[in-house]
Amino acid sequence: MSIWGKLAGAASGLAVGGPIGALLGGFAGHYIIDREDEDAPAANQLAFTVGVIALGAKMAKADGVVTQGDVNAFKEVFKVPDGEMQNVARIFNLAKQDVSGYEAYAEQLATIFKGNRKLLEDVLDGLFHIAWADNNLQPSDEEFLAEVAKRFGFTETEFNAIKARQALAEKRNPYHALGVNPNASNEVLTNQYRKLVAENHPGNLISRGVPQEFVAIASKRMAAINQAYGAIAKERQRPPQAFKAGAVIFRAGDKADTMYVIRSGEVVIERATEVVATLVQGAMFSEMALIDGSPRSATARAKTDCEVAVIGQETFLFLIHETPFFAMAVMRTLVDRLRRASGA
Repeated sequence: MSIWGKLAGAASGLAVGGPIGALLGGFAGHYIIDREDEDAPAANQLAFTVGVIALGAKMAKADGVVTQGDVNAFKEVFKVPDGEMQNVARIFNLAKQDVSGYEAYAEQLATIFKGNRKLLEDVLDGLFHIAWADNNLQPSDEEFLAEVAKRFGFTETEFNAIKARQALAEKRNPYHALGVNPNASNEVLTNQYRKLVAENHPGNLISRGVPQEFVAIASKRMAAINQAYGAIAKERQRPPQAFKAGAVIFRAGDKADTMYVIRSGEVVIERATEVVATLVQGAMFSEMALIDGSPRSATARAKTDCEVAVIGQETFLFLIHETPFFAMAVMRTLVDRLRRASGA
């Protein structure tokens, strides 16, 4: 059953009032709060859904007005079928009228999802999406969300990272969006990017209690993470390097944190002084080191005067993720080498 069907089934108990459990009332309230329930993931989904609706209502009450943009933003990110909007609206209006402050809802969610900080972050992402409905974050909304984040246990730095990922691209600080310091090394930056990509895979959201209908949150968040990482990678892009004929580009056994694409000239790859490959303009080399992190397995030397584009780990990951043609070029290079090595 969809999450909206579960809300419809609980709708008859909505007159009770109070925070989340009482808002749903009776059976549904126990369904959410009983942490020993064997269907805990489904309970998390219902608590997540009602929590976002209720806190969205409290945010709207703080604003004093609910715009059509707010409604459209909610429908967009949460994929609410038209036939189910009346149930959502009923919970929204009851929460808005409820005498309990937003603090009660935020603190109950923090208790229900204790030890599941990523799910609390998902709640904030949903609320930020609604707050940005008109492409403008009101100061009152930002203050409201900052207070909710405090009750969820987030630091100011963590809140700024969540906020930055929801901001318009032109207003986004890419370092804030990734939660790293501008002075972070490329290795730290790359590890953080990999961590965020893994955490925000749609399958991981569903497993931690985000309903299937809400995974648009993940899509928007991933787009922001990729955009931020791409902006930093571009900022840190390494300049081309020129080598005279006979110069060593790198030696076997060297630490590997870059790959190369030949812009002009020729390069030879040597193992134990034996030339095993001659590469020409357009060829890439040393990409394997960025895939498995191993030291250089061979020596690269300029056969003629040449110039090579230098691609670091941060740029490599972004290009693989965002540029299918680059990813295919890397795969073709690897396949070609495997065929040559096997004689196929």
